[in-house]
Amino acid sequence: MNKTIILKTLLLTLISTNSFAQKAFNLCAKVSFGSSNVKTLEGKQKGSFSTGLGVESYIKLKERSRSSFYINPSIEYNTLAYEGQILLGSNIDKASVKYVTISAPIMLVNETEMFSKDGPRWFGGISPYISFATAGKYNTIQNSTNVPIKFGNALTDNRTSTDAGIRLKFGVNTNRVVFNIIKDIGLANNFPKDRITNGQYTKIKNFMFQISYRMFKGKAEKYLEYQQNRTK
Repeated sequence: MNKTIILKTLLLTLISTNSFAQKAFNLCAKVSFGSSNVKTLEGKQKGSFSTGLGVESYIKLKERSRSSFYINPSIEYNTLAYEGQILLGSNIDKASVKYVTISAPIMLVNETEMFSKDGPRWFGGISPYISFATAGKYNTIQNSTNVPIKFGNALTDNRTSTDAGIRLKFGVNTNRVVFNIIKDIGLANNFPKDRITNGQYTKIKNFMFQISYRMFKGKAEKYLEYQQNRTK
């Protein structure tokens, strides 16, 4: 499937949630940074610095006296990297790997007051995720020239293009800015299927810090603020 079509579809889906979530819809821009890595049959490889950009929304499902439940859909464009093993022909060699992905996790988040109703709030969430690698390069210890990664499941490929797993998210919401810690646990095997002979696998292990800034508010939230200002 064309990755451009996937990205446009996901973006339209995220924006269109405003049509059924007027009560508590907002749109945030976010940046992330941290360490991405993989785990193989030989163990955990060496993580490298990674970055990402994206947009997300928080859609309120249920509100209690001191906590609320939200759906937290997002779209992310990440540049990930690690140093470890890569398939080169019939051999496995050490290499520095860098690739970009598009992902669209939809999280269930529980948010709880820290000190007061209008103050900062703790939150935590969990969700499945799926991501698509769109491009990538690697260079080995013997050869410093960047070589394009071949994505797929064939004998000539380096790794698969689709990943899936579980995402854990914890942080603090200050109403305007959200600070997150994110852990991605890959469950899919990114080792090309046609090349598996002795149980080989490659699974993603990412640990990222994320900062989100709220750009837009839902209509109902704006109306509530308007009414509160009128009564002052």
